[in-house]
Amino acid sequence: MLAILLVVLYGLVVPVMVRARRHSGPKGPALPSARVVAALELALIAAALAIPAALLADASPWWRADHPAWVFGLVTGALTIVGTVLVRIAPRYRRTLWPMVAIALIGAIVIGLDLLTGAQLQLNGVAGYSASTGARYAGVGGVGLGVFVAGLLLLAGSLAQWVTKTWRPVIVVLLGGVGVVMVGSPYLGADPVGAIAVTAGVCVAAAISTGGWLTFPRFAWAALAGLGVTIGFAVMDLRRPELEQGSLGRFLTELAGGTGGPAMQRAAAANGETLLGSPLTILALIGVLMLAFCQYSPWGGLNRLFGLHPAIRGAMAGTTVATLIAGVLGGSALTVAGAAAAFVVPAAVLTALRVLLHAADRTRPDGETDGPGGPALRKSDEDHLAAR
Repeated sequence: MLAILLVVLYGLVVPVMVRARRHSGPKGPALPSARVVAALELALIAAALAIPAALLADASPWWRADHPAWVFGLVTGALTIVGTVLVRIAPRYRRTLWPMVAIALIGAIVIGLDLLTGAQLQLNGVAGYSASTGARYAGVGGVGLGVFVAGLLLLAGSLAQWVTKTWRPVIVVLLGGVGVVMVGSPYLGADPVGAIAVTAGVCVAAAISTGGWLTFPRFAWAALAGLGVTIGFAVMDLRRPELEQGSLGRFLTELAGGTGGPAMQRAAAANGETLLGSPLTILALIGVLMLAFCQYSPWGGLNRLFGLHPAIRGAMAGTTVATLIAGVLGGSALTVAGAAAAFVVPAAVLTALRVLLHAADRTRPDGETDGPGGPALRKSDEDHLAAR
């Protein structure tokens, strides 16, 4: 259902983005109506908050009702509306990055609080994981990991835009470090493979948060940091009893005992089954197509967004790296990436649309002129030109 709704929503957003771009010719389509833009913004916010709302819905005993599916849908919809209203009524809502900041904050808080309280919302939850499959019994699941990583990195990137370039990597590393600890801790997320993936994503986000490309020195430092964190989690996991080891510890134990081949085959088989049978794969593909339109189309606006806010580009690049690594190494294919796409892409599309509309705005703040020779020259400039 979420995939279908996102396809319809993106189909409605595309023509609005095409009209939002100011044409250079004397004639062109009129800018989209303010009411249409406002309605689409609310719809994009609601779509981004759908998965966090589905996780929160498990706090209610919807499964005891006579029609549990309907009750779950109604509770999820109500929570989505509440979250959308909270974002909308905020005093800073008109700021370009505010909806993205608010969405990222809500997602990170929902998953973070769930991990701090024993991950009860994810265990046997609709948007979580099922203990009957035997893949996980505690900690953070694939969907929760995707939302948590995306929310934390987007929040870090948005906050980094408010400081100077020198401090941007520091902000990203500090918030990203909190995420690595929460995901990898055996008492919280209990997912060392996910912690390694988050580390890689944080390193990439920090490396390009100041702008520019991912050069070799930046990549080398990021790789060294990721290697250090990987070794640390491996040592910590190997020191635990064998029955309490995570996936990383079990794999290293099997590798040392000469049985690493079957473990890799099981992971590859799990990736194949999940890739073909999970609706999150559809969400990932839909998100990729929409981001491709926003970045490579003349009407997309994503390149302009990344140029104005390079830390956001770093956050999205880090999210991509982290979710793909977590899915492949964890045997969940595009599950993590699909959850992140359903959470991040609507917020990115909303922000890109705002950037396009602001680029078309020709109003001037009080006291500014149109430049040399423009019609809004100050009186003193006119007198100076007359005297010359």
